[in-house]
Amino acid sequence: MRPSFPWLFSLLILSSSCSTYRLINHHVQSKFSKAGLHQKVIKTGAYQIDYWDNETDKPVIVLVHGFGATASFQWLRQLSALKKGYRMIVPNLLYFGESRPLAENTFDLQSQVEHINALLDTLNIDQFILCGVSYGGLVSGEIARQSPERIEKLVLFDAPLKFYGKTDIQFVCQNSRSIKSNISLCHLTIGE
Repeated sequence: MRPSFPWLFSLLILSSSCSTYRLINHHVQSKFSKAGLHQKVIKTGAYQIDYWDNETDKPVIVLVHGFGATASFQWLRQLSALKKGYRMIVPNLLYFGESRPLAENTFDLQSQVEHINALLDTLNIDQFILCGVSYGGLVSGEIARQSPERIEKLVLFDAPLKFYGKTDIQFVCQNSRSIKSNISLCHLTIGE
């Protein structure tokens, strides 16, 4: 009969879990640093905003993460391809990282939109390419709907849009400077 030590294995897993996160987080941070991105935290009138920026003079691309992962974990694999041609701004949505409202807790979509717009206004960015995945795609779609003149291109991945009909999607496509030819939704067949 062999001695069984499942408690030892469990203890090893449990005790290493905190250091495993730190190890992975260190890896992620180093990838962002290698891409020239620096983490910053700023305060605007209503928000504290945690974001990454490589501060180049290239066209701006804003990458909005989904629900469940911080910005750094969500966009890690895209950095090397995007760093060559873009100034990357990678904000943490409210309640992720250090991003939070300064006055009262708000949990609605409009607060997320205002939060991203406050960052871009503070950085004096008038036009940009906007990418969003999952919940970040919902936020990005709403930014495009509310401020179509600012959006050069809109790229959405697996996004639960709140546009319910053909006229809503046509509004986004027709009222953005160059979204018309670049947004995937405009090329879909949309049911009546």
